Amino acid sequence: MDYRLSFFCVLIVISTICLPASLEAQDASEPRTERVQEFSARLVEQDSRSTRSETLRQSREFPDFLPSLSQEFSLRLGKGVEVVTECSSAEDVYDQRDYFMHESKVYAHRILQIEPCVDGKTKRISESFVFFENGSPFYRSSSSTRVPVKTPVSDFIKVKIQTLGNEVALQPGLDGWGDKLTSHAFGIARTFREGIGRYTLEDWDTWLLKGAPPEDAGVPAMKGRDWLPPAGTLVLPVRESESPDRLFAVGWGYEKGPVDWTRLAHVEAASPGLLGSNVTFSTVMVDGPLGDGLDDDSNFLLNQGTGKPLCRIGIHYHGERRRFNHDGLIAHWSPNASCVVAIVTAKWFTEYGQIAWIKDGKCEGSHDVIEPLKNAGRSAIEKSKHPAAKRVSAGEDYSYTLSNILLEDDGRFEAVVVGEIPKDDTPGGFFEVIIEGVFTPAGKDEPAILRTHKTRVLPYSTNR
Repeated sequence: MDYRLSFFCVLIVISTICLPASLEAQDASEPRTERVQEFSARLVEQDSRSTRSETLRQSREFPDFLPSLSQEFSLRLGKGVEVVTECSSAEDVYDQRDYFMHESKVYAHRILQIEPCVDGKTKRISESFVFFENGSPFYRSSSSTRVPVKTPVSDFIKVKIQTLGNEVALQPGLDGWGDKLTSHAFGIARTFREGIGRYTLEDWDTWLLKGAPPEDAGVPAMKGRDWLPPAGTLVLPVRESESPDRLFAVGWGYEKGPVDWTRLAHVEAASPGLLGSNVTFSTVMVDGPLGDGLDDDSNFLLNQGTGKPLCRIGIHYHGERRRFNHDGLIAHWSPNASCVVAIVTAKWFTEYGQIAWIKDGKCEGSHDVIEPLKNAGRSAIEKSKHPAAKRVSAGEDYSYTLSNILLEDDGRFEAVVVGEIPKDDTPGGFFEVIIEGVFTPAGKDEPAILRTHKTRVLPYSTNR
C-alpha cells in the first residue's frame, strides 16, 4: 500500500481540536487550561491560514534500502516558515511529523503513524500532539483508532478529530525538547535552499530563516569517513529503531568504557542522497580478534535526549546498522512509546524477541516473548486440522519467526507466528497463526506473561 499520494491530504486537515474531558472539567481560568486552549486555537487558525499559502515540496526515494524507503518534505510559508512537515513510507508503514512554528520556534508538534493490522482488513491510525512553552513540553494528547484499510484519508482525519484530546503523561527529562525540534525543523528548511529555494526567493536566509538557530545547532555531526562518537560515548542507537516520538531507541554498545570506536569502525560506500552514512560501527565487521573487552557488547533501551541507556535488554545484536546480511533488528513501538518489542531476525527464524515497558522515564528490564508466542502457536496448530498438526505434536523441529507485530500502550498486541521447517515443501512444513492478547511483565529474567489471548490458524497453502 502506498500512502504517499495521501500525504498532503493528511497534512492540511486539522479542522477542530477538542480539549480532553479532564481539561474541560477544570476551571477555564486555570492557567494551564488557558494555555492549552490558547495553543489549540492558534494551531487551528495557523493550519487553516497556512494551507492557503505558498507550499514548497521535495521528495526522495531509496529503492536500494531494505526495506525501500520514500521520504517527503514540505514547507508552508507565511510570515517566514509556518509549518514544516516530513513523512516517510516503508513496508506499508507511514510516518508523518508536523512542526508548527510561532516566532521561529516550534510550539506544537504533531506525530502521525499509519500501520496495517494483521487481519489485512484494517489499519491503525495513531496521533499525538505536543505543546511547548519556552522550549519544553507542557501538554501531550494522544489518540488511536482502527479503520477499514480502504478508508480514504479524509475519513480517518474525521475519526481522529472526534477522538483527539486524550491527555497522556509526559516523560521526565524533556526540558529543551522543543528547542531540538526547532533546530531539526530549520534543518529541513535549509535542505530546500540549494534546490527550489534558489528560484523561489531572492533572499532565502534573511527572510525565510529569520530567527532560526545557527545552522549546526542541535544537529548531530555528519558521519563522514573519519567520524567517531564523542568522547565518553558508550552506546549508539541502532538505526531506524527509534520510537514514534524519537525520544527513545534500541541501543548497542557497552556498559563500561572507554570504548575504542576506531577498532569497531567500518567505512562503507555512501548511500546516494543520504549524507553521513558511510561509516558504521559493529563487532561483526572487524578483521581479526576484537580484544580489549570489545566482545562484551550489549543492547539497551536508550534515552536519545541524554544519550544514556535506561536498561539492558535481553537480545544480542552486534552493531548500529539495522541489518547485517541475514541478521536484522526491528523495534515495534506502541504509539506513545510506553512499551516496545525488539526482535532480532536470522535467516530462518527470529533469534531474539523481548518486550520492555517505559514508565516515568525508567525501564526495569525486558522479558522474552518468543517462548509464550511459540507455545500459543503450537497449541493452536495441534488443535486444528492443519497438515502441520501431527508433525508439531510429534515434536518435529520447526523454526519460528515473529512478524506483523502491532503493539498498544497497555500491552495489547497482535502478531503472526510462523513455523517452518527450512527447505521442507511437503504439507505441514509451514504454518501461520495469528495471535492476539495482552503481555504483562513477569519476574526478573522470566518470559513475559501472555494473558487473554486468542488464536486463528491460517489455512494451509502451497503458495508461500
